[in-house]
Parts: sequence; structure tokens; C-alpha cells
Amino acid sequence: MLHRLAAEERRKAESARSKIAEMAKNLDAEAKKAKTKELEAAMRAARKREWYERFRWFTSSEGVLVIAGKDSDQNISIIRNYLKPNQWALHADVHGSPLAAVQSDAQATGEATISEAADFVASYSKAWQEGSLSIKVSAFLGEQVSLSPPSGTYLSKGAFMIYGKKREVDAQLRLAIGVEVEKEGKWFRVLAAPPSALKGRVSAVVVIKPGETARQKLAADVKKRLAYELKKAGSPVAEMIRETDVEPLLPSGSGTIVTDADVSSSKIEG
Repeated sequence: MLHRLAAEERRKAESARSKIAEMAKNLDAEAKKAKTKELEAAMRAARKREWYERFRWFTSSEGVLVIAGKDSDQNISIIRNYLKPNQWALHADVHGSPLAAVQSDAQATGEATISEAADFVASYSKAWQEGSLSIKVSAFLGEQVSLSPPSGTYLSKGAFMIYGKKREVDAQLRLAIGVEVEKEGKWFRVLAAPPSALKGRVSAVVVIKPGETARQKLAADVKKRLAYELKKAGSPVAEMIRETDVEPLLPSGSGTIVTDADVSSSKIEG
């Protein structure tokens, strides 16, 4: 009888210890979650937004800023305010293409930057929705662009003229979505650029191309993959990435994740 009572008391004590340990574990998890949210808010607030972030943009592998319009109004704004006569501009030879302006002197701009800018423009054009993997993109100088039509003609809203000879670029429709974490861990941001432009710059990266996965599902898949890569690297940012960070960077239309990205530069003719 006494033996059974002692055994029962030990069982109850063990059960109580187990419940206490589980409660402590849950409290630790909640505390960790709260701390992560606090850190995320601080990191998001710490990063200064730059003027060019209202456009599509990336920094090339040669360190040159490239901006592109999200719509026809932004294309016109870039032409009027940010495209200088001696800078390269790029536009895909399809309807609904962004116009990109390379923010450096044309003579000092390397071929890698032009190739990456062409891929960027192509990827955000209507060609992505059509499932194209490569298209032609025109490159020309700012001095060749005009918002005034020839005498006796009319330009529709958002349209512009290009005069003179243009360079032709064979561009690939492919984008890398990556997470850049400030070297001291003060802030992070999610970037979109041609794959070669993000090499060595981000803590996690996913490459996408036109495909069959719907845009909303693709955003979820990309976010999940980025979080996985960050978690493997031991970064707390793994718990901070949101689908809302990814979705605005995706081109219109469906896509797919590339498992073995070919990041070779496009060839330039002319």
C-alpha cells in the first residue's frame, strides 16, 4: 500500500515537472517571438529610404545605379528628371516596357552594367507575362529621347520618341530576389536584380524566371526559400521576411524558381 502511494506521488511529481518544463518552454518561445518582433521593427525603422526606391532599381555588378519606371508615368518622370543626355537608356521592344536610365556617364559605363540593365528591363516588361525567356532590348543615349512628336503628329500619353541609331541587346528574362543585411546588422532589405548584380551582396537569394506558378504562390515560395537560407546561416532575419517584402518585386504574371541559375551576361550588338 505504501509502495503504491509512493509510486503515485512520484508519478504526480514527474507530471508536474513535465508541465512546468513545457510552460517554461512556451514562455521562452513567446519571449523569443516578442524579442524578434521588437528587433524587426527596429531594423525596418533604421533603414533610410533613398530617392530612387520609388522606382524599380538595382545596383549593377560594376557599382552603377540603374532606375526604371514602374509604369508609363514613371517612365516620363525618369526622362524629364533623371536621364541625362550622356547616359544610357534602355527599353524593351514590346508594349508596356519600363524605361531604364543608367546613372553614369555612357563612356564610363561597362558592358556588364548595360547587359544587366537590359535583363532588368526585359524581366519587368509584358514579355514576362507572355512566358518569353529572352527578347531584344534597345539601348540608346538620353540625347536621343524626346517627348515632342514630329511636326504634324501626336504622341499618346506615356509615349516618347527615340531618334537615331540604337544598340540591340539580347536580354534574358530572369531575376534574383535577395536579402541584403547591413554589415552591422542594423537593417535589412529585400532586393530584385539580375542574378550577377546580387552576387556577394546578399545573405540569401532566389532566382526566378517566367513559369507556371501564380504570382501570389510564387511570392510565398520565394519568401519560404529565403527564410530557409537565412535560418541555415543563423540570421535572425529569417523570422522577419514577409511575403509583402517579396510580392512588390515580382514581375506581373506567373513564374518559377530556378534551381541552377545561368548568370552569364547578355550579348550586345551594334
